[in-house]
Order: sequence, then C-alpha cells, then structure tokens
Amino acid sequence: MQQQTVNPTNRAPKTEGNFGSPTVFVKHPDRHLTYGLPKGTQKAMIDAAKLADREGTPINRLLTIRTSGMRLSGDGGILRDNDAAGSVIDFLNRHTRWCTWRGIPVVGIWVREFCHHHQEHFHLGYHMPAQHDADYAAQCALWLDEKVGPRTENPATVVTSELGSWQIDGCVKSGSSGHHIAAYLGKAEPNDYLTAWGKTKRNHMKQRRRCKGGEGRIEGTSKHHYRWGTSLAVGRTQRDRNGFYSN
Repeated sequence: MQQQTVNPTNRAPKTEGNFGSPTVFVKHPDRHLTYGLPKGTQKAMIDAAKLADREGTPINRLLTIRTSGMRLSGDGGILRDNDAAGSVIDFLNRHTRWCTWRGIPVVGIWVREFCHHHQEHFHLGYHMPAQHDADYAAQCALWLDEKVGPRTENPATVVTSELGSWQIDGCVKSGSSGHHIAAYLGKAEPNDYLTAWGKTKRNHMKQRRRCKGGEGRIEGTSKHHYRWGTSLAVGRTQRDRNGFYSN
C-alpha cells in the first residue's frame, strides 16, 4: 500500500509563481456626510458676530462662491486643486494670509451649504475696511480665475464676477449687520429635530427660525466635517472668555 503524505500546516503546497506574499489591503479614509448644521451653530455664529462688534472689527462683508458650479465647469482657479472640502480650507488659509500681510484683523465666520439650484456653495462673512475692497476683489478674481464684472445697481453689492459665480455684498446698516449675516449663515441648522423615540421636537437653540435653507449633502472627511467655522479671534475660546458661553 502506498503511504500518503500528510501536510500538518493544512496549507496548499507552494507551486511555481506562488511566493507566499501576504495580501495588503489599503483602507482609504471614509468620507463624512452631513445634511445640516449641528444644534447651536446659529447661536455660535451670532455670538461670534456680536463679539466682533464689541471688539470694533464688525463682520461687514459677505462673500458667496458657487463652488460646485465652478468646479464642474472646469473653472474655479484654486478650487480645482483639491476636493470640495480641501479647496474651501485652502481658500480660507489664503484669505487669512492676505489679511494678515496687510494688517487687517482676521475676523470671520463661514459655512458650506447646498441648494438644488446652485448645488454646493460657500459663504464667508468677514471684516474688511472699505479701502481694501477693490484689492481684495482683484485677488479673489485671481484665486478663482473669474474676472470682476461690471458694477451692479444694488447698493449692497460691492462686486460681482463677470459670470456671477462669486459675489461680495457689503453692510448697509452702518456696520451693524454682522449678527444678521451670522443668522443667515446659520440657516441650515434645522428648526426641528427627530428624537430617538421618533418624535419631532422644536430646536430651541436656533435663534432665528425664519432663516432656513442651505440643508443638503455636504462631504468632508471622517475626522473633520468642514461644514462651518469661525476665525480664532471670535472662536469658542474667545467667546467663552467674553461671556458668550457655548451650550
């Protein structure tokens, strides 16, 4: 009788071309999706604007960029150099450096929003002395690769790009529009929310319920939402120190 060979390791014998190399799986970071702002966001933005007023650096400008449309059309300048979240962070970093170089206080609040007409877009409420408006608009034109358009008849509009992909609006209430801008930027915080028991309850933390919209799919990384934020000058630490306590 022929004796059978037993393989004690219970593994298939090596053959030509089988080098026993382990299979390596590369895990990419998960994308993080949000569909609205967290509870308390609008209040945090309004408090930031009130602190900016108190410090003499009011949020008196509102920049709007149709980020999704510019990226899809192949335009957008620096928006093409990164993903949707990264391009916004890149823009904010450039904005910070531009202001710092000129001695302008870096004070602002920002948010990424979604609407069915314009898809994802970006709002930045910021402090800017009027004498720097023209230079900043020219810089935005270079960053976004879309020239400044003709002057509009709207007194609140500082500048509009030639194709309307980005626009800067100014304050028309003697420098006291910061909290209105903040409420507008916080509109994607839901007025109501669903409890774990399936019941709908009113979101009492939202201060301006008439401001609503901007809710929709926004993509970030698993580590950061990249949905909204404030500059350090009016960030959570400074708000707490000045009596605007977060909930």
